[in-house]
Amino acid sequence: MDEQKYAKWTVEGDKKTEWNCGCCQTSDNYFKFCNTHSKILQKAIQDKIDDLDMTLVIEEKK
Repeated sequence: MDEQKYAKWTVEGDKKTEWNCGCCQTSDNYFKFCNTHSKILQKAIQDKIDDLDMTLVIEEKK
């Protein structure tokens, strides 16, 4: 089997932008929010998804 090399392109990867509060954007365009902003930004993202009608409905198996 070929050995897989470690790739640092994850949420914990290289930071592209970091704000004073601790929120950051990684080099692969993931956002990680600090404890202060996490809830409010999560709500803002969910509200925008609803505004854009991007909600995915998954039917439960019966």
